[in-house]
Amino acid sequence: MPELPEAERARRLLHKHCVGKTVTNVQVADDPIVMPGLTATEFTGRLTHRRVVGTDRRGKLFWLLLDNQDALLLHLGMTGDVAVQGVDRLDYRRKPTGGTDWPPKYWKFSLELHGGGVTLEDSTSLSATTPIPSHRDRKVTAKRRNRGEAEAVEKLGSTPSAKELTNSTTQAESAITNVVFVDPRRFGRIRLLHEPLAHPPVSELGFDPIHSMPTPAEFAAAVLRRRVPIKALLLDQAFAAGVGNWIADEVLYHSCIHPAQYSHTLRPDDLARLHAQIIMVCQTAVDCNGNRHQFPSDWLFHVRWGKGQRGKDHQTTRGEPIVFETVGGRTSAVVPTVQRLRPITAASGKESKKITSRSKKPKLAEPTTPRRAALSRKSKSDPIVVPRSVSPEISSEDDDPTPVPSSQRTPLRRNPPRRIVHAVRP
Repeated sequence: MPELPEAERARRLLHKHCVGKTVTNVQVADDPIVMPGLTATEFTGRLTHRRVVGTDRRGKLFWLLLDNQDALLLHLGMTGDVAVQGVDRLDYRRKPTGGTDWPPKYWKFSLELHGGGVTLEDSTSLSATTPIPSHRDRKVTAKRRNRGEAEAVEKLGSTPSAKELTNSTTQAESAITNVVFVDPRRFGRIRLLHEPLAHPPVSELGFDPIHSMPTPAEFAAAVLRRRVPIKALLLDQAFAAGVGNWIADEVLYHSCIHPAQYSHTLRPDDLARLHAQIIMVCQTAVDCNGNRHQFPSDWLFHVRWGKGQRGKDHQTTRGEPIVFETVGGRTSAVVPTVQRLRPITAASGKESKKITSRSKKPKLAEPTTPRRAALSRKSKSDPIVVPRSVSPEISSEDDDPTPVPSSQRTPLRRNPPRRIVHAVRP
């Protein structure tokens, strides 16, 4: 499933090819599942002739910001993707699409945009085979590019004329960009929102590891307040937006924490490693532009797939065996030699102590009559003795029964008849 790095890659692709351009044509495949509560007519009317002024992302959600503060909000779901005509698509562990047909198969909407391009910094190559340069590298590249352009102009002995600049601007503005959203399995979502940061689902997200990572102290306090397996907590988008299954496994592996370890039992050193590894994994994947072929070779990502495949030996590059467990309803890749599950102690496991010490309420004794008490003392196979004082055929005149000697008590059969007959003692 595409996670934060793939969503950021899609946002950068849209930013490079769409910002500063105007939507001139919209085509929609009316799909109420992918576009809940949004008709094709409304979608077309709200996007046509609108200028794209920016892009943004929170977690796995990203959007195009229009000139009227509306936003085209996108979620890739399981197999969603954004494609620009003429630009190679990045594969996310999916089979090659093949073919050159446009629009691609399973498209949900198609936008045609006209207008100018983006700034020098945004025009930096974001191909699927080139890592994203750092901020410092971008400055050096820009300086070298400017120096090279100045040297070229100096060699020519003249600067470009106003007519040449006008022609180049006209060519850029006349360029046509075609963008599509593709989703074969229809788990993605398309929405149109006004000011998305102030409305669900964006407003319900937790911190973004790239945009708004909390401090170590704030992060530790938020983790210790919860009493759930740490893997389930990381997958909660209301806690950490953008962290999915493979990112959570990668983070926990490098943090040496078992996915089933309860969050409130983590030690200070565990929390410090967890905080640092969330930043490291997410930032590294984003710097690689979501290209799995450029991820570090020692990452669990490269060997965590293919659970249950016959004859496949799952182990890390160091030779450590990998097992698969279900935690938080998701399959988790675990390295037992590195990620050890610590038992919950009495000091840290108050909740589990309450659950284990819970006992059933004692049943109240039912009121019994002398006859019922006598019957309960004997098994069904033993003869039952009934005192004469409770016999229905014997009663004293003053209703004051006297104790009956044991010699006068008569045993009854297992299935006594309705009328009880006392045997005469020989």
